Amino acid sequence: MKVCICVATYRRPKGLSRLLESLGQLQFENSPPAVEVIVVDNAASDEAERICADARRNVRWPIRYVREPRRGIPYARNRALDAVPPETDFVAFIDDDETAEPNWLEQLLRVQKAHDADIVAGAVVPCFVRPPPAWSRQGKFFGLPRYATGTRVDFAYTNNALFRATMLRDETARFNEQMALIGGSDTYLSRSLHQKGYRIVYANEAIACDHLPPSRVCLRWLLQRAYRYGNTQVFVSVGLLPRLRTRVCLMVSAVRRLAKGTWKLGVGWLSGTHQIVAGLLEIYWAWGMLSGLAGIRYREYRWTHGN
Repeated sequence: MKVCICVATYRRPKGLSRLLESLGQLQFENSPPAVEVIVVDNAASDEAERICADARRNVRWPIRYVREPRRGIPYARNRALDAVPPETDFVAFIDDDETAEPNWLEQLLRVQKAHDADIVAGAVVPCFVRPPPAWSRQGKFFGLPRYATGTRVDFAYTNNALFRATMLRDETARFNEQMALIGGSDTYLSRSLHQKGYRIVYANEAIACDHLPPSRVCLRWLLQRAYRYGNTQVFVSVGLLPRLRTRVCLMVSAVRRLAKGTWKLGVGWLSGTHQIVAGLLEIYWAWGMLSGLAGIRYREYRWTHGN
């Protein structure tokens, strides 16, 4: 079995070095698969190339360095897919601001085999550089929802996912390059594959740690992310199902979120700061949806957090 681990990186030398070190520590109970790491540098920097060269001394897997000069995550991810050798069985994705637990890849492969899955979505847990505010711990605002292993889901984020390689050899199975700086191209791709009948399951034991710098552990970033999620939700939904009914349903959903957020703000003055923040997040998500329905695209990835 051959597995390619794809990493898109952009001006995060410390994060990339930390991630490659964690990939070098992957463990397998039985014989490991043939693993190759493909690093796509979206900044085309000599620093990232040097980090890959240094990592080859300590990481037991081959590391291939590739440059993609066009700025944007989907460009880098598609360049990674182009670099995957034809004999590859599975393609895994992980981000350059994360680290993999030692059994990360083994758990992804185990769940894939157990459920005959086409895509496996792994768990992502937050790792804080500094202790987060008390209200964020109460509200559990950082990190993604987690499900029991084997749960069927309808999309997967490529900050922790495994794809059957044969599926990605289809020229239509590519990340949407119209979303270069918007974000959400992984949601678009996985949801489109799910619509075609491919099976996506969740692996709760396949853990990637998301290292959150102080610039992300704040209310401002949370609100920006909620706005972007709402904005992306519209782009993906309308792109995959371009009907009037889709827009109407999104409008209704946005109005409900506004109402829900307003209610949470009202009760938040009695129940605590975390409830106020929860209300604001609902409102910003709804605002992002309404902006998306108006044709506004929020380009969150104009900025880079962390190093």
